[in-house]
Amino acid sequence: MHALRFPGRPGTSSAERLRMQTLVRWALPFLALVQLSGCEQLDPTRNARREVSAQQINALLATAREDEKLADDVECALRERWPVVDEILRKTSRPIVTLAEVLEERGMFDAEANLPEGVFSDDATRRRYFAAVLLGWSSEPTAMKVAVRIEARRLASLYAARAELSEVDERVVLDQLVRRSSERLHGFCKELPKYGSACSDLLDEHGREVERPMFRMYSASL
Repeated sequence: MHALRFPGRPGTSSAERLRMQTLVRWALPFLALVQLSGCEQLDPTRNARREVSAQQINALLATAREDEKLADDVECALRERWPVVDEILRKTSRPIVTLAEVLEERGMFDAEANLPEGVFSDDATRRRYFAAVLLGWSSEPTAMKVAVRIEARRLASLYAARAELSEVDERVVLDQLVRRSSERLHGFCKELPKYGSACSDLLDEHGREVERPMFRMYSASL
């Protein structure tokens, strides 16, 4: 870094110029800090942006919680009818902390708490549940396809929420939930070739659901 040079006024001694240089070197960082602080105070949207970000994270967590209950309830209904579903669910790991506990720790209202199986706070989710169960109970191959779609939906919601979390403890919980969901999805996908199908028939290259007319038909009829 080049030293600051001050030509000074005629008659200014070298000692005075040195004192001036020293004063400026000490004053510049302080002035910069004051200026930055003033800019933050003059920006009324700064705190608002943080609040919006927190609201977005809460919305993603609420969606993940809803999709978690949907997947658990659908899979619980399918395992009662098809032993292969029950076997896959038994093989998957169980997270130590649940998503409901994450919401509680953040002081969020859990709209799905204490609701019985098949009952949801959102009416569209309720219709999706009954459509999935009706399809899944029709045959074992269809049950596998339903399980793949419903688990992929859960996994996508978990990924979306985890990507926005900054707290290490919350990310650890989401990592466990993602691992369990991935294990279940992998287990269901492994069964599809037995029925002449594959995961690529139901999910795109990003793991998102591919729309199928039969799902839209059942959803619209409920």
